[in-house]
Amino acid sequence: MKIIYCLPSTFRMGGTERVVTAKANYLVTHGYEVVIITTDQGRQSSYFPLDERVQCIDLNINYEKNSTRPFLKKLFYFIYNRWLHRRRLKKVLMEQRANIVISTFFNEQPIVPKIQDGSIKILEFHFSRVVFQYMQRQGIYRWVEKWGERQARKAISRYKKFVVLTVQDADNWGNLPNTQVISNMITTKRGRISDGENRRVIAVGRYESIKGFDRLLSIWELVIKEKKDWTLHIYGKGSMRERLEEIIDCKGLKTSAVLEGESSDLAEEYAKSSIFVLTSHYEGFGMVIVEAAAAGIPTVSFDCPCGPRNIIRDGQTGFLVEDGNIKKFADKLLMLMDDVNLRREMGRRAYEDSRQYLPEVVMKQWTDLFEEMVRTK
Repeated sequence: MKIIYCLPSTFRMGGTERVVTAKANYLVTHGYEVVIITTDQGRQSSYFPLDERVQCIDLNINYEKNSTRPFLKKLFYFIYNRWLHRRRLKKVLMEQRANIVISTFFNEQPIVPKIQDGSIKILEFHFSRVVFQYMQRQGIYRWVEKWGERQARKAISRYKKFVVLTVQDADNWGNLPNTQVISNMITTKRGRISDGENRRVIAVGRYESIKGFDRLLSIWELVIKEKKDWTLHIYGKGSMRERLEEIIDCKGLKTSAVLEGESSDLAEEYAKSSIFVLTSHYEGFGMVIVEAAAAGIPTVSFDCPCGPRNIIRDGQTGFLVEDGNIKKFADKLLMLMDDVNLRREMGRRAYEDSRQYLPEVVMKQWTDLFEEMVRTK
């Protein structure tokens, strides 16, 4: 069976790219033929390790260059790039004749269902619907984005299946008849398990506003007054690094809060820690919570849309805190810091829960879906 994935643009360091790469690697080792189509990859290699049996095709559209153009040029090149994308993607799909073509909800999303190549079309959403609200800008761009959301909803109905990550997000879309929930799988290797002893808190994510690391530092300012022997380690990269460094300096947190940058072995960093924290304004799923759980550490998280409440059992594998309640978040974090036995017990339960996100569990849901759809086509 041949499966084609359409990636947003390149094999960059993003959540969608990481998950699609992991799925492709799994599928080719289980007898599937897999093709990944990009639009802006050029000759760059994949950021994440990719099995050599996965075929990669780049359409050379250059969507990314459009972000630097003024509005009228943006509009012209958006129309031109979309036309070029449709033309080149159709040519590839007609040549490849895959059984299933999967859109990852980016520029190819309105194009894929219209191409009559004989394949079954699946739409896979790696975010949550609230992303449309957080992305909205002012002026004419806001109108364009609202129009884009309406068009996206229309396009969803043209796909055989619309796969979302959480029950919560399925509800956000209004329980469309073609919706199916399949969570993300663990993509980090399962390494050693934390013993809960280290006085070390970890956070992982892009240094961007949506991850809420500025409010994490406000929480840490409260916590560190009582727990001066604990440290906070934030892993990631992004445009807000300089601003976060300024906040750390202004709040006098240099000795206890560290922006670690990227890590080549996050599984080990989780294992060296005792508590994971998530302060995002929204998530598509919250894979980092599952990765932390796989290392046997509990999570304190804001109950943001979407994901944390579908992963964390409040009071059992971690704590869910009313979104934006800085004081309560600090209190829950202090509760875990005060009790090593509580950390260990919550971490043990979290580890057991993480088994449902193992590749062999999640990918069976995908392969069952593929086989059923091809059989009943």
